[in-house]
Amino acid sequence: MSVVIRPVTARRMNLPLTVVVIESQHAIRKMICGFLNELGDVQVIGEASDCLNGINYVKELKPAILFTDIPERSGIDLVEQACKAWPAPRVVVFTANTNPELFRMARQAGAAAYLLKRSRPEEIAIALRSVIAGRVYITPEMNSCGIDSQPEADLAYNRLLTPRQRQTLHAIADGRSSKEIAQLLSVSPKTVDHHRSDLMRKLGAHCVADLVRIAFKTGLID
Repeated sequence: MSVVIRPVTARRMNLPLTVVVIESQHAIRKMICGFLNELGDVQVIGEASDCLNGINYVKELKPAILFTDIPERSGIDLVEQACKAWPAPRVVVFTANTNPELFRMARQAGAAAYLLKRSRPEEIAIALRSVIAGRVYITPEMNSCGIDSQPEADLAYNRLLTPRQRQTLHAIADGRSSKEIAQLLSVSPKTVDHHRSDLMRKLGAHCVADLVRIAFKTGLID
């Protein structure tokens, strides 16, 4: 079992998307980490070889994305526990297993994307962008296994946010300041700022205007 935590360098301080990679095979793990880091606005902040204890790394590093294999039942347990963590990462499953039952278990556990290890780099990038925007991505290769790979309805967005985050989002869309939102929700301005940061991370927004645009586009607000 191993975990590597990389320090955030000055060059990467503004990168919004953090990833933890869990993969038992060293060569594959290094390949994944190298590719993700080359995407430009993604930073692999940790990597582990052990699925069984991987949830500890997720809780410690608090990544936006968990990129993991699911070689056995322990992998499904990892996905389920990661999705219950706070803040919960979006989980991308990267596996060689095309078993429809394993796929269904992974989705039921909360996985937002399902990729095969033979997926091309371009598809991995598309899946990553999809899940950080709150959507679901299933590789089309699962069609041959009787799985519909069409993106599921964006109810995923509603599951992505807590009730308080949705209240904060509505207030932001109304043009209210942090102080006004704090008074409205009976919380501190610091808590409002925390909710705003979480909203931007979960919805893949880079500024408040972007956050509001995404919220309207996805139907989170009318």
